[in-house]
Amino acid sequence: MYRAVFADNSQKAGLPAIGPNSWQTRWSQSVDATLGPYQLPVTRLIRTWRTLSEAERIAHFRSIPAILLRHHWVARVNEECKNLDLSAFAFDEFVAFFFARNVVPGNEQYEYFSTDLNGEKYDDFVPSSPDRLVNHLTKLITEFASIATKYTSAQVDQAIWGLWSIRCLQQFLFERMVPLESRVGCIRAMSHVYIDYVSKREKDPDKDDDGGIWMWWDLIVHDFWVELICEKVPLASRVDPSTYNAVPVAYRDDPSTIDSESRILLEAMFETLTAILAIPNRSSQQSALHGLGHLYHPSVHDTVQRFIDSNPTGFELKWLEQCRDCRVL
Repeated sequence: MYRAVFADNSQKAGLPAIGPNSWQTRWSQSVDATLGPYQLPVTRLIRTWRTLSEAERIAHFRSIPAILLRHHWVARVNEECKNLDLSAFAFDEFVAFFFARNVVPGNEQYEYFSTDLNGEKYDDFVPSSPDRLVNHLTKLITEFASIATKYTSAQVDQAIWGLWSIRCLQQFLFERMVPLESRVGCIRAMSHVYIDYVSKREKDPDKDDDGGIWMWWDLIVHDFWVELICEKVPLASRVDPSTYNAVPVAYRDDPSTIDSESRILLEAMFETLTAILAIPNRSSQQSALHGLGHLYHPSVHDTVQRFIDSNPTGFELKWLEQCRDCRVL
């Protein structure tokens, strides 16, 4: 299963082919046989955390059986991997890693962002300090306009894909080892990207040429629900690792099932997207509507319906209704 999913996503994202003797291939053969619905969360834990004890703390909170994590952790750490710790970078170095690059075709970007600016290749990007990484993200997002103006629009777009699609740094916005206040602050700061940058551009970003802005919230919101193990696992199908009894889990079609901390994050995303929607700029509104269409917040329907009622000709009605009903692609 993991191999098929990874290969399918690799083609979409332009990832390189996985060799028959690579650790991904050998590891995935054992993952497929035993992980079942835990395939994605276990994979993420192993790729995200430096030590087994850290991963086990997160696994326990998410009701992922510890025996599965330990078994597949051994298969992973037996491979010799080279790690680049982005949280150890000074802020300017962190910015340069994503922005100060030549523009390459989309199908080369995954390999490109697996190297540092000197061309040295790395296997993993596990941060020693997720908290510091989130602080870097918050500062970058708050100062996005002043940073982006130093680069071409193509470099900015590539940097956005590098942040959210290739290095997937949004996952740390939903990691409980990072203080909640820091994560909420980072989410709320994202309005600056649209107030200070997108709405001030002479040329409106186009989703074909500037797909990063268009997909910004899609990628972040998707990871929020993935981190809660909501898309693949039905309600009441997770297992309590201490009792092995089935327990209810959150599901995106029923936000009332999520825990209080996740509800705070969901509310922060909704309020930020609503603020972006209020900006009198078509590109900002388009990105906000797209994000709301994936959010599954209980107030999305009424919020988007009010927008439809007050902006009847601004966007295609069918697409607006898909955003309103959280069924947008």
